[in-house]
Amino acid sequence: MAGLVQLPFVFGTATSPVSSGNLDNDFNALAAAVNSLNTYDQFYSDVGVVNALQVNTLAGQSVVLTSPVLLQVQVKFTTTTGSPTLQVNGLGVYPLVGPTGVAPLAGSITAGMVIEVLFDPVALVWRIISNTLASVSAQGSFLTNGSGFVSGPTGTVVWSQVGPLVMLALPALVGTSNFNAFNITNLPPGLQPPTLSQNVCLAGGINNSAPAVLVLGISNSATPIVNIQGSSGAFSSSGFATSGQKGFAACTVAYFLL
Repeated sequence: MAGLVQLPFVFGTATSPVSSGNLDNDFNALAAAVNSLNTYDQFYSDVGVVNALQVNTLAGQSVVLTSPVLLQVQVKFTTTTGSPTLQVNGLGVYPLVGPTGVAPLAGSITAGMVIEVLFDPVALVWRIISNTLASVSAQGSFLTNGSGFVSGPTGTVVWSQVGPLVMLALPALVGTSNFNAFNITNLPPGLQPPTLSQNVCLAGGINNSAPAVLVLGISNSATPIVNIQGSSGAFSSSGFATSGQKGFAACTVAYFLL
């Protein structure tokens, strides 16, 4: 637990002369606290319930939520929703969010994990700025389909998340084109990078029934756009033929950061 600095003797309550040794004892206690790492540790155990974390500081320690406060919390229960909360010393229930304000995925905060959180007094949220998890923090799947086709191909995307790193296992999606653009659907909100747009290569790209170089643009959107490389080497989101087969014919494993 975070250390509590206590002085053994209070001179203001003395009613008779006291030994100067008491002053030495106070200084020694203060020096020991200053030199102890435990004094600066802000680690607390969660005593709340599922999706509602709660911590209480040691008696004598004060917390004021009018300015940023940094804490480390060992989580008691794995979250089951994307809207967990944290309450400290009964000072109000505030949302737990990622560094940029994006809600965490259900199950991404796991029992036993130690999360470092920073209170934002303007947004009134606790921002998770790091965690100790070294293995998969969340995983799942979603059904996607391609748009820009006569009949959009469908498939299941399997995903895993480790901290800010996300892996997508994309199925092959190929169909007959009827539009010059191509995107996939249903990327969950918790897997959409809030600010950092990224491109990932797709295996087995096809355009107008011929091999093509394709990349998938991942951004803060539920419909990532597929871009195609043209003859000049530049990529375009509207360079697909409006007939013939298009898509990606092989399963692709894509990595990106939130």
